[in-house]
Amino acid sequence: MTRKFNMLQTKGYSLCFLLAKCLNIVYGNWVKLPDGCILGHDAEIFSNISNITECAAKCDSPDYPSCVSIEFVSSNTTCRFSPAHSQYPETTGSNVEVPCPEAPGIEYWQKDPVLPINTYPYIEIPNTCIIGDNDATIYSIPSIEGCWTECLAQGCKAIEFNSQLNECHLHDGSYFEFSKAGKVWSSPCAIKGNGTWIYRQNNDPFILNEV
Repeated sequence: MTRKFNMLQTKGYSLCFLLAKCLNIVYGNWVKLPDGCILGHDAEIFSNISNITECAAKCDSPDYPSCVSIEFVSSNTTCRFSPAHSQYPETTGSNVEVPCPEAPGIEYWQKDPVLPINTYPYIEIPNTCIIGDNDATIYSIPSIEGCWTECLAQGCKAIEFNSQLNECHLHDGSYFEFSKAGKVWSSPCAIKGNGTWIYRQNNDPFILNEV
């Protein structure tokens, strides 16, 4: 691995996300899935919310400590809070659906990292990938766990795996780093070919901040 990117700083209040979209929030990082959602698990539902910024600000409020993900529905200006996230309640697999089977216009965001980190060592998103800039491609890998083992051994931060092709992509950068570098984090994944790609990324912020 030779390519290194500068981690997007998160100490300030203005954070830029995938595809040069920006959102002013109060604390930390968020992961955006432009066409994903978690069905059910809604703990709070608010009406007459004007935009995703207002929805995220309410989730970040100390009044809602259990909120770890949001869905903003632009068609009816509704903001939905949830204690669920991509790995909840399982340590493997994902509860996120991409594309979302609900009506179009839903924006899904989840806080990053997913806590506690010792329970959730990675986040995993179905039908999602980083387009291009694979630091390594390994063929004939029989499982996503084998792909992840290769990633950990080589010190990478993220992978994509296709079980139909048995193909493994290793990435030295995370979604934030690729976004800052002008690369595309694609969800649903736009890589052509057979099968479905699964994206997995290390959930440890100390590893993600290595440059």
